[in-house]
Formats: sequence, C-alpha cells, structure tokens
Amino acid sequence: MQKVSKRAEEMILETPDTRQETPNLIVEGEISQYKDIGEKAESREVINCDGQELIAEAKTNIENWPTVCNTTLANAQQEDQYFKPIYEGLKADKRPTKEEMVISSPETRHYWIIWDTLCLINDVIIRKFSKMDGTGDYYQCLVPKQLRKNIIFQAHDCILSGHLGSKRTAQKLLQKYYWYNLKERSKHLYYDVTYVKQINFHKRSQRAPLGSLLTGAPLDCLATDILGPLPTTPRNNKYVLVVTDHFTKWVEIFPVPNQNAETCASVILNEVITRFGSPLSIHSDQGRNYESNIFKELCRMLEVRKTRTSSKTQKAMQ
Repeated sequence: MQKVSKRAEEMILETPDTRQETPNLIVEGEISQYKDIGEKAESREVINCDGQELIAEAKTNIENWPTVCNTTLANAQQEDQYFKPIYEGLKADKRPTKEEMVISSPETRHYWIIWDTLCLINDVIIRKFSKMDGTGDYYQCLVPKQLRKNIIFQAHDCILSGHLGSKRTAQKLLQKYYWYNLKERSKHLYYDVTYVKQINFHKRSQRAPLGSLLTGAPLDCLATDILGPLPTTPRNNKYVLVVTDHFTKWVEIFPVPNQNAETCASVILNEVITRFGSPLSIHSDQGRNYESNIFKELCRMLEVRKTRTSSKTQKAMQ
C-alpha cells in the first residue's frame, strides 16, 4: 500500500475537456480512439475536471479494438461493490474518509489512494495516468470485475490485436483500461480465454514418480559408479570403480584401465561378490557399461536385481 501511495502522489493529474478534445474512450456503437503517443498536442489547453483547472499536453495512442458502450460501463461501475463508494464520492465531489475505508476491501482502498487522479466523465470513472519519465500520458477507464474478461478477450483476440502474450497484452490494456492489480489478475484471465487454452498449451510427457531406495541389512544392495578419467598410473590405470554397501556405507575402490562393461562386470564379480557374496540388488546410473548385455547377463546368472538411477539425479546414488 505504501508503494501504491507513493506512486499515486507522483502522478500528474491531467484530464481532458469533456466539451472539446476529450478522448472518446467509451462511445456507444463506436470504436474508441486515441491520438498517437509520439504526437504532441499542437496547443496547450486548459482542462476542467471536477472544478480543477490544469494545463495539460495530451499524449495518447490510437487503438482500433472494440469496447463496451458508455451506458453499460457506467451501470457496471455503479453496481460493483468495489467501485460504488468511489463512484458515490466522485458524484458528490467528496472524498470518503479514512474511517469509511477501514472496512473496505483492498481494491476500494487502492482507488481511494489514487483519488486525485480520478474523475467522472459521462458518469464513467476515468483515471489520468502520466508516466514518471514523462514519455506518455493515458486516460484509463476503470473496469469493474464483470467486464474484465471480455475486455481482455477483445485486447487479445481482436483481428488487429496480434494475439500477444500475457505480459504485452497487459501493457496494451494499460493504455486504455485500469483496475486493481491489473497485471497479475489479467494474467489469470488471459489464460482462461478458450482460444489461448487450445493454442498455447504445452503438453509435458508423463514422468515416473521418484522413490527412495530402501535396504534392510548389510550387503543387500551394492551401489556402483565410475570415477575418472584420472592421470594414468604406471600400471595404465586411469579410472576408479567404486562399490558402496548402501546399508553400512562401506566403500571399496578398484583401479581399472577403462570403464568397459567387461571390465566393470569382471571386477564386481571377482573382487566383490567372491568375497562378500551375491547381493540382492546392484544399483547404478544409466551408463552404457552398466546397461550393457554383459552386465545384464551377470545379474541374471546370479539372480541379482538390477536397479538404476533417474537421469541426471546424483542424489539417487547416495
């Protein structure tokens, strides 16, 4: 709320003359029109809004997508529970008190904070927003909840809209419309549009659930892996075959010249199984040496269950 309050204080109140060059934001049966952002007004004019006279240099932009009519928007604002206190205050030219805002929703409080940027034009609440860097001014219609989904659909699915993503669609909406937490809420409504659901839906392949490797006694499960390559020793060994008892964490290491399937199977059989006996299972990664037919045949002959880790999951070897 403090950030919103600070931003509201820095905004420049700049609203149009309803009799002369008021941007036709909401006109029944017509398309709303703006002036191009890059064009500056040829002359400076005095604008009267709710008794306040300010000098403004209007900068707006042209967008040709349909909107709701003035009567529909005015009625929706008056009936909306979040807009009603603000509308009544603007109508009576009297800002609600802080005590009245205590029991109000965060959305109503937000509009109360930016009160100085709001005014009524043709019974519609309009917000005048000026960028802090002075690069653009916008006259924004405050849109009640019941009309937001339709506004987003028109901004995204109109023939001239370009079917932009959620972020750019929100930026486009801010040039004409405004409501509390627009960027976040418009994102959810954007993905709720049927067309977007059908086109912009990325299917993900099903993945098997991860589980824990459980052992009940020593030497029930042996975990094995290859470390290397390392500097070659005088005996031409450059890899280390590591075998760990999953229950006791007992580690055996064996220098080997390569990591071929024959070498790994031979060392595990002659150096481990002949000393400690055949385990119930052997656990390894998905390396070619452990997934080879030779290693599978060794496990079949000794009636050892072969298990493997998930891809790129080092924790599975612990």
